[in-house]
Amino acid sequence: LGPRTLTVTATDSAGATSTATKTFNVVNPPPDVTLSRPQAGETALRTVPLFLRGRAADANETNFQLACNRLTWTSNLASDPLPVTGCDVAVTFTTNGSRTLTLTATDPQGATDSASVTLNVVEPPPNLAPSVRVTSPADGSFPARDEPVTLSGTATDPEGTTPLTYQWTVKLNNGSPIVVGTAPS
Repeated sequence: LGPRTLTVTATDSAGATSTATKTFNVVNPPPDVTLSRPQAGETALRTVPLFLRGRAADANETNFQLACNRLTWTSNLASDPLPVTGCDVAVTFTTNGSRTLTLTATDPQGATDSASVTLNVVEPPPNLAPSVRVTSPADGSFPARDEPVTLSGTATDPEGTTPLTYQWTVKLNNGSPIVVGTAPS
């Protein structure tokens, strides 16, 4: 980072020389945070894990993506179980009420960007549905055609009811869903 002076010198076969100089400044554009979950106005349930998801684009990083360990989630409420680091994290809130979550990305040169979302945490109803998370394939991935794809996920029942049953389905365009698996992986 910082100012630079670039000079080029041309020398002909008789030894005469000429130079040209340009000055420029190397800058570090900040990362660009995208918050995909939770969405504005979303309601979370107290004691039930809420999955937070975000990314940060950065022109100076491999694949133009800032590493997940450079993303930090915070809350405006000190009682929340934050900060946590990562692109995809689960958080369980222990108190009800409105709060603002902020995802901050900091690149290796110290440039930052952040995005915030406000959500409301409420008391869970009886007989909660299981909390489900797909761990593979990765969100936004592009599996190769005719190549096997590993499907895996996690599910927990907030009331601890076991066993859970699973069903993986695939729907192509407007067709009917096709069952492709009945196990967690």
